[in-house]
Amino acid sequence: MDRIDNFRALTRDMTRAVGMFGSQLAGSDLTLTEVRVFYEIGEREWTGRALAEYLGLDEGYVSRIVSKFERRRWVVRRVSESDRRVRVLSVTPEGRAERAVLVERMRVRAGALLGDVPEVNALHTDEAVGRLRHHLAGDAIAETPVIYRDLTPGESGWLIQRFSEFARLTYGFDAGFEALVAEILVGYLRNHDPTRDRVWIAERAGLRLGTIMCVHSDDPDISKLRLFFVDPLARGQGIGAELVDRCIAFAREAGYGKMVLWTQGQLHGAIRLYERAGFVCVDRQTETDFGQTVENQSWELLL
Repeated sequence: MDRIDNFRALTRDMTRAVGMFGSQLAGSDLTLTEVRVFYEIGEREWTGRALAEYLGLDEGYVSRIVSKFERRRWVVRRVSESDRRVRVLSVTPEGRAERAVLVERMRVRAGALLGDVPEVNALHTDEAVGRLRHHLAGDAIAETPVIYRDLTPGESGWLIQRFSEFARLTYGFDAGFEALVAEILVGYLRNHDPTRDRVWIAERAGLRLGTIMCVHSDDPDISKLRLFFVDPLARGQGIGAELVDRCIAFAREAGYGKMVLWTQGQLHGAIRLYERAGFVCVDRQTETDFGQTVENQSWELLL
């Protein structure tokens, strides 16, 4: 089964699973489409037309649903605070109370569908769901806050796999690069000093989007920035800059006087962030590494 057929199979499975909610939610006379409309009105400010376009529904159909909510005093049309020429949809206090009940009911039913997923597989499920959401609803997902957290036990394997797969598919690197990433992580896990070393994971909506590492070196005054990566899905959104800033701030707080890093000339996006942060390139060497001819670069930042 190729990627397209696999995705089509997933959409059929999801349609069947959502159908298990029933044509109407238990305890409510609203259809699933009406619940979708009601939920989105409570999420942000919409005009009727914009809401219909967002949901992929006929504007007249959405207008009839909104009229139903108005009769129940759940929704009102009011003048937009940002543009008084525009009327937007707003949930009333009564509507918020009803919406809260519906949201909890949907959470319970969704939880029941996921209830059979073993805990050991839950992380993989969250990752898969998050990646699909980023692909299919990128603009909406981009509004979800990014969490910057520590590396947790068991995640090193993911970091090795994601880093190495990207390097292979993007730059043609061989297994030597994977071995290097693994060696760096093994060294971190074995010699980790929480006052001097740290790894950050950037995560949004269940999907791990980036990573960076600050580790000590043989010289107690020098720290190393290592394993900086941002998923292509999340580039251009400030995540990479935030990771670099956090790494540098940690190094300063830990008392290091200098931070160094090693990178390669084709990593243009990362290099722009290093330059922005004040790093200076101190050496360039064209060499054969990981099965490719590359320009290895050494950069330094005085802290």
